[in-house]
Amino acid sequence: MSNDSARLVVQRGPIPNEEFPLTAERITVGRAPANDITLTDPEVSRRHAQIVLQAGGYAIEDLGSTNGTFVNGRRVVGLTPLHHGDIIELGEAISLIYFEAGQPPIDATMAGQPVAVTEEASSARIRSRTAPPPSKDQRTGWTTRQWLLGCGCGFLLFVFLCMALLFFLDAYQQGRLLYCGPLQPLFELLLGPFGFSPACL
Repeated sequence: MSNDSARLVVQRGPIPNEEFPLTAERITVGRAPANDITLTDPEVSRRHAQIVLQAGGYAIEDLGSTNGTFVNGRRVVGLTPLHHGDIIELGEAISLIYFEAGQPPIDATMAGQPVAVTEEASSARIRSRTAPPPSKDQRTGWTTRQWLLGCGCGFLLFVFLCMALLFFLDAYQQGRLLYCGPLQPLFELLLGPFGFSPACL
């Protein structure tokens, strides 16, 4: 088959090494016969994915399939650009290799490599499915060291405020004793207009 157009080559599926040239601006892939590329496998949804021609080349998009679409082991979310040699997986049973226009045929570039690439992509796909969601600390960017530093600063601030309060109360008591002493008339004359009038026992 000519290499003048981009194409998909079946790596794992019903007919290995079968080639599908990409010559339209929008190409649908799925199990239903109405698709541009039909792959009859139960892992493939009736309308599984579509391949769209963009300015920089082709991109693939999942169409809400049951088993998902993956490129090099990563789940496709939205339009994902394709590059020469990318491994496209439809569910667990189908894998395709993307070839850009003008690239050599499969025998010249992928000899002896499909199995190793497939295992690597499958392992990455499994990790992406089973990886635990990020913790709240990871989402907000706080590390354990930052939490400890923040708690330590908060404790020191609390101690400082307590000491300041004790100092203020002590100073107020000393001032009250001075105010209520022999100089009380003078303080009343100077500070009375400002509302400063502590009770003297």
